Parts: sequence; structure tokens; C-alpha cells
Amino acid sequence: MPAVAQIELNGMLLDLSRWKRLGAKLESDRDVALHQLSQLRIAGNAQMSLLPEMTDTINPNSPQQVLAALQAFGIPVNSTNQKELVPLAKQHPVIRALLDYRHLSKITATFADSLPKHIHPVTARIHPTYYQLGARSGRFSCRNPPLQTIPRDAAARTCFVAAPGYRIVRADYSQIELRIVARLSGDAQMQRAYRRGEDLHRLTAALVTGKAIDAVSEEDRRLAKAINFGLIYGMGAAKLQSYAEMKYGVTLSLEEAKAFRKRFFEVYTGVAEWHETIKRSYIRGTKQSRTLAGRRRRWAGKPRLAELLNHPVQGLNADITKLALVKLNKVLAETGAKLICTVHDEILLECLVAEAKHISYLLHCCMVAAARKFCIRSQWSWTSKFQLVGVATRLRE
Repeated sequence: MPAVAQIELNGMLLDLSRWKRLGAKLESDRDVALHQLSQLRIAGNAQMSLLPEMTDTINPNSPQQVLAALQAFGIPVNSTNQKELVPLAKQHPVIRALLDYRHLSKITATFADSLPKHIHPVTARIHPTYYQLGARSGRFSCRNPPLQTIPRDAAARTCFVAAPGYRIVRADYSQIELRIVARLSGDAQMQRAYRRGEDLHRLTAALVTGKAIDAVSEEDRRLAKAINFGLIYGMGAAKLQSYAEMKYGVTLSLEEAKAFRKRFFEVYTGVAEWHETIKRSYIRGTKQSRTLAGRRRRWAGKPRLAELLNHPVQGLNADITKLALVKLNKVLAETGAKLICTVHDEILLECLVAEAKHISYLLHCCMVAAARKFCIRSQWSWTSKFQLVGVATRLRE
């Protein structure tokens, strides 16, 4: 609680002029996508307006109108939900425009317009409310405003700045959920890769595509990220296909998704066995799950299989991050640094420029100490690489 209180009290500083420029660009991009949607028309609509040019235009926020227009356009869809539209986005530019419009509309409404309203009139900073068990997995959630859901791209993140003379220091756990899966499943291939300090995404890409590891391209690696992060939670082939497109921009046919899914469990046999163990527990009707840290989640009714796979992993990720915050709060009391934000497996501090190197070292050490008991550690040390248990630390003005 003291660490969370500090995060809320300290808040974050928003560069308002930079944020407004970003908001204007997002609105412009949204309008471009909306203009591309103008080719969609409501087929067979009788004239019902004094403005004939408006009678057959659709409301892009109406699923019924959009579905009718897409079908009239000759696109074989039965629904306008994201899962059905994503596989068709490469073939039909109008669907890509629709997905872009939805995404940009949500961002501009949720953040671009509303975030400045949360700037405190006295501190000139944003002070959100954090909920320690806001998500059922055990993760924090954040409201008023929901800073944790701000886009992760650099354009949005660089709008959050340090005060003059200060610097933001941030660190996140590299592939923490995969490291936890390696520990829980005992998968020999995964554990060996982490102990050697290998790039697991590159390894997965080589294993599922049959390429030599030095022949793996960046697109292959993005595919592997979708496979790794999707399949550890039991995604089926159809969902993997949609997830790869939306999250990583990798287009797969359903047959390719099925083949890659099959290959993943063939090469990571320990993960396959761990999944089978969870499935057997699911069939027996279990209604509870624990993380390695001992925190329990209980269900009143029958849980979904994906929840039983998710909780030990994301739940332990949350436990580790919270342990790190506790350790940091004690250590930082002797410095001028402040906790200002946490996002899932990431912690941000603000400190004087002169203290930045020392504070980044403390942040790294506390995060490593919190994870050491639970995760597979790399062979590299602090002095040789900034990745002892996969903690990547970065400084930013």
C-alpha cells in the first residue's frame, strides 16, 4: 500500500503541447480512414431525406449498417466483430480502413480528448487511481485516467516527461511470462535457451519454420512472438490467426496457423505436458488456482480453461512486480527518486539527472531480487549485460 500511495501521490507529468499535436495527428488519421469508408453504401435504400447525397451513406459505428454494406460490396462476412474481419483485412482495403477507424476513434475518444482534463490544477501532473487487484489475474488496474491502456508506441509514451532537471528511469521484465511458463512447465528447451541467454522468439521462429536460427528474419521473429505469447494460454488456430494479424501485423492462413500451433507443441513438449495437466484438473472440476507465490484465485462456478492456464502465469507476473515495488519503496526512501507508474511488468521512476545511473542500478537490483526465486535466470550478470533475469532498464529525459 505505501508504494501504491506514492505512485498515486507523485503522479506523471504530461507535455500538453506534444500531446495535442499527437491528438491532432490521430484525428487526421481517423478522418482519412473514415473517408476510405465512404465507398461503402447501403444497397437498395430508398430516398428518405431532403439531402439525396446522404441517403445511402452508412454510419460506421452501426454494426448492422456496416455488415449490410460489406455484404453488398461482395465481401463474405457474417459479422463485423474483429475476429472475423482481421483475416480479410489484407484482401480488402475497406476492411483495413474500418479496423483503423475503430482503433483511432477509440484512442481519440479515450485519451486524446480526455487525458488533459485529468491534469491537477495545483501539481500540473496526472494522478490516476490504482487498484491492486483490479484485474482477476492479480494485475493492477488504473483509472481516472486509465494510463495502463495508453498505446505503447513511442509517439504516445514520449508525451510523458520528467520535470526540469529530472529524468525518467524505466525497466521491464523481458519475456517474463515465457520465463514463468519455462519454470512451471519444466520445458527443457525453454529453460536451456534462457540459461544460455538466447532469444527465445528467434529460437521459436527457427523451430516452427524449419529455418536455421541465423536465417530468421524480423518478420519470422514477429510471428514467433505471436505464437509464443498466444499459445502458452491455449489459443486455438483461428484465434492465433487473428491475434498475429492484430497484435503483430503478421498474416497467416488458417492452415498455417494450425501447422504452426501443432509444431509449437511438438518442439516444446514440456509446455504441452503442462497444458495437459491443467486440462485434467479442468475436467475434474477444479475451482481454484495458485501462483508459485501462493496467491489463490477461486471461482464460484466452473472456470474457463484459458483462465486456469492464465492465472499461474500472469498472476505470478503480478506478484513479482508487486514484490519489486515493495523492495523499491524501501530503497528509494534514502534517495530523491520517486515511483511514478507501473504497467503490468514495467516500473517507472523519476529522479534527478545526477542520480539516474545509481537509481537505474537500484531499480534493476530490486526487480531482479523480486524475480530470482521464481524465474529461470540468464547466465549474464549485471556487469556484463543489463539482463540478469531479463530486466531491461532505460533512461529518458
